[in-house]
Amino acid sequence: MPWADEADCRFTDPEAFFPAAGEPSYDAKRICASCPVQKPCLEYALRGGRRVLGIWGGLSERQRDDLRRRAS
Repeated sequence: MPWADEADCRFTDPEAFFPAAGEPSYDAKRICASCPVQKPCLEYALRGGRRVLGIWGGLSERQRDDLRRRAS
């Protein structure tokens, strides 16, 4: 993931991107919103057969699942 070297989240506590069930993810999504590599990050999380946990590319697991369903 060469794009990860440019990610804004590299300066943030990783725990922010893995909130506990029911906890808000606003801080992580705010960081993602202005990140220069938001698109490749989201594409990474959407691609492949394994489930990627946490906030990636500004979307939660549930939001990414919804995006996949709508794209099908």
